[in-house]
Amino acid sequence: MKSLLAAILVVCSAVSSYAAGATVKASQFGYDRQNATKCLQAAFDSDAETVIIDQVGAEWLAGGLYIKRDNLTIVFAEGVTLRALPGAFPKRPDAFIAVTGRKNITFIGQKDSQVTMNKEEYRQIDARFQGGHRHAFRLMNNDGVTFRGMTITSSGGDGIYVGHGCRNVLIEDTSCLNHARQGISVISCENLLIRNCHFDNTSGTPPEAGIDFEPNLNNECLIHCVLENSTFNGNAGSGFTAYLPNLDGSSRPVSITVRNCEFNGNNSGAMVSNKRQAGNLLLGTIAFENCRIAGSKTINMRVADVGEGFSFAMTDCTIDNTGQKQEALTFTSSTILSPDIGNIAVKNLRVIDDQPGRAPVRFQPLFGCGVNKDVQVDVTINGEKYDVAPVLATMPSSQREKIELTKETLDGLVAPTVTGDVHNPKVPTLNLRGSYTLLLLAKKGDQFSIWVKAEPVVPGRKPAKTTFELKDPKNKTVESITMMTDGSEKTITATAAQDGMYKFLIRTAGQRASVWSDHPGQGLVASPDLAMISPRAKLYFEVPAGVVDTVVVFSGASAVERIKEVSLLDAAGNIVQTAKDTEAALLRIKRPADAKAEVWCLDIGGTVEDCHVLMGKGLKPVLATSPDLLLRASQK
Repeated sequence: MKSLLAAILVVCSAVSSYAAGATVKASQFGYDRQNATKCLQAAFDSDAETVIIDQVGAEWLAGGLYIKRDNLTIVFAEGVTLRALPGAFPKRPDAFIAVTGRKNITFIGQKDSQVTMNKEEYRQIDARFQGGHRHAFRLMNNDGVTFRGMTITSSGGDGIYVGHGCRNVLIEDTSCLNHARQGISVISCENLLIRNCHFDNTSGTPPEAGIDFEPNLNNECLIHCVLENSTFNGNAGSGFTAYLPNLDGSSRPVSITVRNCEFNGNNSGAMVSNKRQAGNLLLGTIAFENCRIAGSKTINMRVADVGEGFSFAMTDCTIDNTGQKQEALTFTSSTILSPDIGNIAVKNLRVIDDQPGRAPVRFQPLFGCGVNKDVQVDVTINGEKYDVAPVLATMPSSQREKIELTKETLDGLVAPTVTGDVHNPKVPTLNLRGSYTLLLLAKKGDQFSIWVKAEPVVPGRKPAKTTFELKDPKNKTVESITMMTDGSEKTITATAAQDGMYKFLIRTAGQRASVWSDHPGQGLVASPDLAMISPRAKLYFEVPAGVVDTVVVFSGASAVERIKEVSLLDAAGNIVQTAKDTEAALLRIKRPADAKAEVWCLDIGGTVEDCHVLMGKGLKPVLATSPDLLLRASQK
């Protein structure tokens, strides 16, 4: 007992000696060569202003670490390696060092120090890394985080993940190398400065970019984000990606500047993918200054959906297009709802090309989009001036019809009255891709079954684990099933314990799934859309009374992901319109003024990979594989 009391007094005395503002060595908190997690966490939790992870003659091995206080500097001493403890990160959401809700946090790496994880270990645990998590550093809701002189390697996800609610982030003289998903992901940040850094050799799970700007929600932002004097080389995806479809007209305008940077030897050099929708357009600007792009395996630079309030600029840049199959720079549209291409200012772009006669710049307006007059391109190819004016003169003006999408909610849905035989085939080729909801309107005591089939996104792809949940009207989980996307099929049977709308949550984990139910009063929610991959299916939807002129949009996800065949069938099963071998189909519904509520059909005969359905004005965003069991709009 006396020895125990003495030990406690020693520990208390040691902790109290680290007064606020002091600098301490982490090893003073009880270094354990086998597992230093407790030691490091105690050092981080102390009142010391600066914690030095000091040289102890061996690697520091640790599990997940958390920064729980503000105004902390962590220094990695010369030659120190902090390595993720093998076996300590079994779950995908795990991160090595997590910083959440903090202010003024600084990480400093001295010469030859590094923070490293065990990428190959996670590859063995999870097929295709199961979405590429296990980030080295995860930042959420922070104000003031600095990385200086750091080397961060071999995570199962991102070297640095800049998540929701971050502000005032500085990353300089830092290298993020050999990560599985991205060198760095920027989900949301206001005032981000990255300079003198390297984001190289990402490979393992898509997108596999050097840097990926990719907000998840429309209330996130990318404001005053600047990249300077940095390299993005050898990545299995793009060197630079800005993927912005989750931002819209309600989001704050985007501002990203890339200055004096190099993109070399990536799968693609730089990609800007907005997928902006007319009527709800994201505003902003992306600018490249004095940058060099070269050695890409597929395409050097592709920019989609700029114009009408979103500008793109390049100044004093070089693209080495030697050995490429496509033009150096392509401007295109990504969806049938994209704005016309425009608001482009390219000045002194130097293109090097080994293909005689190939244009340096390509304009590819798709889906009926046009090219506006606010396009300025000043470019040379192999040192000679290239005149873009004749090319622009041949570009079409906008040929798009005005498309109004539904603003209808899910309120007021009712179950159909079912009599006689019911047409309700299982459709194993529905092939949903993404996160969707199957609605089931039930009364207390109703019994219903749900069948689900989970498959790899393409044949031969390693299966992933995914979970499906049945929720009751109060959002309580009734049943949860976990499956591998290896072609497995499962059926669950439930009895409604109360009246109301049950929800079957479909999460495909990047793969594909098909669902079916025997319950009258069902429907898949298509809000804002319903995405599938290579489907062959008939999807039924209601055209309510009073809706006389509207559309259903069926679109491929890109210029190469095309529609093979799709038809619109009226309530009698007659073909109203058919589209074949096209990027998108605008399927028009026209009816007399006194038309009653009817069930129409979208007959999908096949697509080249990804596609999606969008419902037009006045239509409930609900579809079903059975016309007899489809949820209907109340006629009251």
